[in-house]
Amino acid sequence: MTLKSTHAELLSSFNLIFTIQEHNTIQVNSLLVLKDGRLASCSDDNNIKIYDSSFLNCDIEISKQHNYSVQNLSQLDNGTLLSCDDWDSKINLWEISQKEYHLLHTLEGHKNTVNNVIPIDDDRIASCSWDCTIIIWNSKPPYNKISKLRGHKDIVNSIVLLHSKEVLVSGSSDQKLIFWDMKTYKEIKKMDDIPCYNFYEVDSNRLVVGGYRTITVVNPVTYQVEAFIEDEDNGYYRSFIMLKNGNLLCGCGDGFKGSLCELDMRNYKIIEKREVHKKCVNSLVVIDENSFASCCQDSYIKIWRINNI
Repeated sequence: MTLKSTHAELLSSFNLIFTIQEHNTIQVNSLLVLKDGRLASCSDDNNIKIYDSSFLNCDIEISKQHNYSVQNLSQLDNGTLLSCDDWDSKINLWEISQKEYHLLHTLEGHKNTVNNVIPIDDDRIASCSWDCTIIIWNSKPPYNKISKLRGHKDIVNSIVLLHSKEVLVSGSSDQKLIFWDMKTYKEIKKMDDIPCYNFYEVDSNRLVVGGYRTITVVNPVTYQVEAFIEDEDNGYYRSFIMLKNGNLLCGCGDGFKGSLCELDMRNYKIIEKREVHKKCVNSLVVIDENSFASCCQDSYIKIWRINNI
């Protein structure tokens, strides 16, 4: 099913609470809500910041530890914070407390920018890179490389572990999705002609893939495309969160504007769109059932309240 998006009249379903600017007027690449409820951010200023529960104060600033921009953040169940560098091609593992941090280890093995790093289980993490590969690592000493997955012919933009925790999906600038078995590290299935910059698994039968001006809904069980939504106005779809009404809130944009769009997951139509940043929305995270945060290439982090959805 291929659909053109239709923009309904603005529903005013979310309101801005306040704005944070802590990253020296340089774009914020990723947000993460830590397991203790605090918000963390990383930026092209090479820093990671962790804010207190009010978002008004910075509890921890990890500075002068990265030589280049910090691309992405994630966290293991044991609390270890993961960060990946841009041109350094490194992944750092951090022990963090309320006010302090300690570098546990640096993983080196990629030959170019690391775009994303995610946990697989208590013992393994996965990373993807501009070097067209995915690496599976041991997240505990001796922190060794377990396997390198090759199958893409261009930059691997994003990876996602499905809820079954048995399959990893990778998306690339070669417009292919590859499904990988996390027991054997072998390719299960390859799907062609799917632009991908990020993923969101809605449920066991629907994987949302954000591309440039496109959203593709894939069934990861049958490997069929359920819907293909095109929108020439919204640029790159880089982040997704689930709303209480079952729809997806999409963060998107380009170098000139950043928007939030609500995607109706029953009819696969964009039913609301609001321009909220001056440049592309890089990341969205749920803070609690009534609020979420967005960040963007304009250096701002914005905290939003969700209304009646």
